[in-house]
Amino acid sequence: MDNIIYESTYIAWCKKDDRLVIVKKLRGVIVGLNWMQGDNVYQFRKNYSDTDVDLTNFYIATLPLMPDYDELDRINEVIWAYMEYQTLREGSDT
Repeated sequence: MDNIIYESTYIAWCKKDDRLVIVKKLRGVIVGLNWMQGDNVYQFRKNYSDTDVDLTNFYIATLPLMPDYDELDRINEVIWAYMEYQTLREGSDT
């Protein structure tokens, strides 16, 4: 019988982007993301372990646009795009 990982969660330090990222998967599919700028893992676990639903939905919507990216590279690119989107959206509210 083959082993199956049904649920997993990992925290990754992304040095190039100077951020910690939490990735939650169910049956190998990302179902939750969150991030924090900086490398304080204690603070990250305490304050950022919950899923950012809007970021996760944004990530899922962009998956077809970046099929050849490594998982963490894709996540980081999406975070940058999401931050830019939030900035533009907040600017249009004024």
